[in-house]
This record gives sequence, structure tokens and C-alpha cells, in this order.
Amino acid sequence: MTSIIAKYHAPALHKWPTAPKHRAYLRNSHRHMFTYVVHLEVKHDDRDVEFHDLQDWLAGWVVDDWTSMSCEQIAADMRSAVMARWPSRKCTVEVWEDLECGAIVDG
Repeated sequence: MTSIIAKYHAPALHKWPTAPKHRAYLRNSHRHMFTYVVHLEVKHDDRDVEFHDLQDWLAGWVVDDWTSMSCEQIAADMRSAVMARWPSRKCTVEVWEDLECGAIVDG
């Protein structure tokens, strides 16, 4: 399988209202530099999907406040949206907080 990869970086807020006591600081809205990475299957090796089209789509999809969504939830929603835009392809989505911690959803 051949895939293209697009990344997009943007600051955003989120919070974890049910964080355990030892991570209580996460209950309040806080900022991260989020990194979004989409790996999208292509059907041939001559720009079946243009990198920049995928990156532009990604930039238009993200928001600056994820409220109480986790990286896992953002990645799952993003993957569903990518699959709706480019159906019948394999797709993996990564969402990172400050390039230190994150989540991957694939299928």
C-alpha cells in the first residue's frame, strides 16, 4: 500500500473535566500546540490525492477549541471526516499535544 502524509500544526484549547485528582490541572481549559497527521492511501503513484489538497482540507477542518475532546476523540472524528471526503481508502490519523503525547486511530 502507498500512502501520502500531510501534517498541520495549530494551537488549540481543550480540557478533561473528569481528570483524576493528581491531574486536576487538566480539568481547566489549557492550550497545546496540536499536530495533526493524516496518512491516506493512494491508488497510484502520480498524485492520486495532492498533498496540498489534503493539507488544506486538514487546515480547514481543525478548530481552535476542542472543549472536552481527547486526542483519541479528535483523531477518530478526523478519520471519519477524511473517510467521508476520500472514501474507500485506508487512513490513519495522529493527533499530538506539543509533539510529546498523542493518539493514533487507524483502520
